[in-house]
Amino acid sequence: MFRAFLPIFVALTILFSFPFARAANDINLDIGAITGPNWKLSGVSLKAENFFSLADGTFRLTAAKLVLPKPFDGLELAELRCEKFRWHGKTADCTQGRALVNAKRWRAIKAGFSFHLAESASWLKLESPQMTLSAELNGQHWQTHFKAKRLDAKFAATMLKTFAPALPITPQQGSADIVGDISGSGNTPAVVKIKANINGLNAQSEDGKFASEKLRLEIDFEAKSNDKGWQWRGNAQLNQGALYKEPLYLDADAHPITLTARGSLNQSLRRVRVDAFDFRQSGVVDLSGQAQVRYRHQPELAQADLLLRTDNLQSLLSSYIQPFFVDSPLADLRSEDTRLNSSHQIISYA
Repeated sequence: MFRAFLPIFVALTILFSFPFARAANDINLDIGAITGPNWKLSGVSLKAENFFSLADGTFRLTAAKLVLPKPFDGLELAELRCEKFRWHGKTADCTQGRALVNAKRWRAIKAGFSFHLAESASWLKLESPQMTLSAELNGQHWQTHFKAKRLDAKFAATMLKTFAPALPITPQQGSADIVGDISGSGNTPAVVKIKANINGLNAQSEDGKFASEKLRLEIDFEAKSNDKGWQWRGNAQLNQGALYKEPLYLDADAHPITLTARGSLNQSLRRVRVDAFDFRQSGVVDLSGQAQVRYRHQPELAQADLLLRTDNLQSLLSSYIQPFFVDSPLADLRSEDTRLNSSHQIISYA
């Protein structure tokens, strides 16, 4: 009996050992689109290398585009390649993926990725040589974490304009290290935390009234939403370079600058309240107080209580007072005093 089947067994063994036989064993599926409850893969082709991987549900995937669930739908993955893709009903998983990542106002970047997409909970991870991003969605609640190293300042500004389209500056040179965490519910962010180290920043506004030169800046900012708006706090340190805001020119090389502030933002009243701030330039001035700013067509100072202190009055005059009086009798203002402590209240009824 065995001898009768032996020739057939040998023939099948030889047949499946040839390349064309292995190619015939590959399975290619062009299925157009895979749609979940809140995501969609389009232009999909699946390849199973053998019947065993087909039975296991593991494929190689190529796809034209992936549309993500809200609020991540502003991030689009195109030209997807995934070495290990599994699809079960409304759930899809990918590891060892590569794609072109697009976002509004960003230039496209190539990145590695992995994801788990499901009805109840989903996550996505992106990684490129300079950036990493992870995003998680659980029901209506979501959170993201991103990190960038030596990011080109022009690209960093493009990213910021995604959140602040009216950002007036245009960087020409510099780099940034950025770490951020954003979380929220539905389409609304609830907590924003951002830390940034900016190095060698040369930037200028379109009207020429603001500019920076070789600026080294450290920023730490956090904001939390509530029923009335946002509670926020932040600090910034200018440790190197120069900053120009017409008509002031501030040299951070000679005198480093720090700014700390906290307050709230009422979006319905379009009002920013600064509960406390402290602006300090070493060896020149210490200005602290509180303020309220209205923002309609442009920011307007509504009220301020200020305390001004200095141990070098002449430096204060040269850096912060005299630039406003160029070509006037006050341009050569001098003082023999060295110290000043002064408090002021500013109220606008406009």
